Amino acid sequence: MKKLISILLAMTMLLALSACGNTPPAADPAPPVSEAPVESEAPAEPDVSAEPETEEPAPEEAPGMDAMSLSEILAAIQNEVPDLPGVGDIPLDSENFAYYMFIDPVEGAEAMASEAMIGSIAHSIVLLKAPEGADVEAIAQSVRDNADPRKWICVEAEKCEVVVKDSYVLLVMTNAAAADAIIANFNAL
Repeated sequence: MKKLISILLAMTMLLALSACGNTPPAADPAPPVSEAPVESEAPAEPDVSAEPETEEPAPEEAPGMDAMSLSEILAAIQNEVPDLPGVGDIPLDSENFAYYMFIDPVEGAEAMASEAMIGSIAHSIVLLKAPEGADVEAIAQSVRDNADPRKWICVEAEKCEVVVKDSYVLLVMTNAAAADAIIANFNAL
């Protein structure tokens, strides 16, 4: 009886440990097969009323971060970053602020996190907009001092960086290549 219990406990422990292990990324599924469009029997008439093509105006400078919402900024800084997991945006409030920012809530600040939707992937981007007159550098230093890249327990972020730009504090915890690309995108805004 003791041997059976020992074997069951050992198997349970092995299953628990394998649940925390790294799994290779799934292979890309085959692209969907699209059907060719059905052509109509009558040939299409050329549109003679169309205006001649003109040069497009020069693109306007992108709006500054203050003209963007936190969601838009998070989307922009993660845009075209390779190998990102599926993420979801989470507005921070007094109940979840400390979990994502690793500090007590900052009075008057707005904050939002973008986290991997799968808990075994170490990916967290947190953006905080400090209120006017706040010591942004002191907030950032407090986040640097307290950030825990092992908050997921089973996995650890390869890189943990805190970056300041104007009144914004960005906490990036993910793999090194993605972190570097996200920080470069943030600094380019």
